[in-house]
Amino acid sequence: MNKKIQVLLAENDPFWRQRLVTMIDAESDIKVLGIASTKEEVIRAGAQLEKDVLVMDVMLLLNQMDWRQR
Repeated sequence: MNKKIQVLLAENDPFWRQRLVTMIDAESDIKVLGIASTKEEVIRAGAQLEKDVLVMDVMLLLNQMDWRQR
C-alpha cells in the first residue's frame, strides 16, 4: 500500500486556493490534508497536522507582517 503525500495548503486568495486544491486532488498520490488562509491558521495547522509538505504563498506571510518586521 502506497502512502499518499499529505499536503497543507496555505493560500489567502480564494481563486488560487481553489485551483491549487483542484490540481493537487487530481493527483492520485497526493492529498490535501488542510487549508489555511491566514498566517495564524498556517501556524495552528502546521502544529496540529501530520503533513509531509507545506505549499505556501510567501506573500501570505509578507502581506500580514507588521511593517516594522520587513
